[in-house]
Amino acid sequence: MNNAGQIIITLIGLIISGGLFSFIQFLINRKDSKNDKFKTFEDMINKGLDEREKVGLARYEEHKENIKKLNDAIVQLTENDTEICEYMQYVGAELMGLAHDRLVYLTDKIAKRNAITLKEKATLDAIYTPYHDGLGGNGDGQMGYEHCMTLSVIPDSLAEELDKTGKSYQIK
Repeated sequence: MNNAGQIIITLIGLIISGGLFSFIQFLINRKDSKNDKFKTFEDMINKGLDEREKVGLARYEEHKENIKKLNDAIVQLTENDTEICEYMQYVGAELMGLAHDRLVYLTDKIAKRNAITLKEKATLDAIYTPYHDGLGGNGDGQMGYEHCMTLSVIPDSLAEELDKTGKSYQIK
């Protein structure tokens, strides 16, 4: 090859190689630029988180006394809850006794008469259902209730007359 051809090939090589290196340098710089943007974004987020943490700590300190009072109130309510539960057990036992007494009284009266009125049936049901289902009552109350619910239904006036005379209803 002649000198002129070698010079041209050398120049083309230098141009190409210089352009190639320039392009590679461009890509590297572009990647670094993106990394710098992500770093800046990350720094902004961290700064914001740090500021929020400081604000949160400041608010905690500001409301620390109120938080303590609320915590104390919760503890007190928990202690009161135990006392209330014990009290409610006594109230439940008392209700159970009253309901049992009323059931036995009514069922004895109705059983002696050997008949029941619609009002008495509704009253017995209103007393027996919470007594049995809610309070767990059974025994005398349950037996009397079940017996009375099988009796014949009579009008109120006839029930009053039978109660005054002490007679029982005779099925005709």
